[in-house]
Amino acid sequence: MKWGLNTAFAIGKNKEVNYNTINDKQAFLKEDNYLRNFLNIAVELTYRKAIKTRHRFGITYTREIVSDTILKLNPIYFPARTTKDQFSAGVLQR
Repeated sequence: MKWGLNTAFAIGKNKEVNYNTINDKQAFLKEDNYLRNFLNIAVELTYRKAIKTRHRFGITYTREIVSDTILKLNPIYFPARTTKDQFSAGVLQR
């Protein structure tokens, strides 16, 4: 086979979140309400020209939303200091 296609999809919610590291130990918060929502989508196309040659092309999209409580406990949980972060990344490998 010369061509391949990989896909990934993940969606979820957490009631327990590692919100910080304090004195080299993870600090967790656990509540009855959801503290974190996430979505991850990825698509990758592979091309194998020869037995020892493989090319990969792909893109990934990630979105995460945390509660206000997490942001109060760790204002820099996300780089933009907001409750929502999203990004995409591309892969090109020979």
